[in-house]
Amino acid sequence: MLTDSTGLAPEWHHWIRSGLAVAVGIALVSTGVFTPLGGALIGMGVNSMISGYISGSSGGNFDSGYYGGAITGFICGGAAGVGGVLFSSGGGAVGGLLGTLYTDVSNTGKTNISNALLNAGIYATMNVFIGVGSAITSQLMYTGQRTVVGGFTFAAEGIIDAATVIVNEIYERIN
Repeated sequence: MLTDSTGLAPEWHHWIRSGLAVAVGIALVSTGVFTPLGGALIGMGVNSMISGYISGSSGGNFDSGYYGGAITGFICGGAAGVGGVLFSSGGGAVGGLLGTLYTDVSNTGKTNISNALLNAGIYATMNVFIGVGSAITSQLMYTGQRTVVGGFTFAAEGIIDAATVIVNEIYERIN
């Protein structure tokens, strides 16, 4: 049930959903069951929170950034969970492009192709490192280091998102 005067769910509903997605994702990755789904959930949870905040604080709509970030994070996290440099990079590019386009259209009603392509490139590049990390953590699974795997996946997604925030801020200040 929606409880605020605008008819939209309050932001804290989003934070709870994202936190649950991260927790379930870490559990899936840490147990070695459905690792790509776990990576997708972690990516979705972390990226949706960060993107929602960025969108809201830069004059856009929190929901636009939240759902755009969820799209980006789910695709990037799932691709990295599958692993492989080409799959991770391609998933990063597609996720970055689609999530950014969704956020732009939701916020302004139009697309900013240069921003979308910039984000696609950032996510493609960064997701390669996550894909390599996914391969490394797959090997750790066999040695019983399950907690390390979940922690690495969560930390890596946070690093990607922080780098994206920094690059986007620089891009916004230049333009």
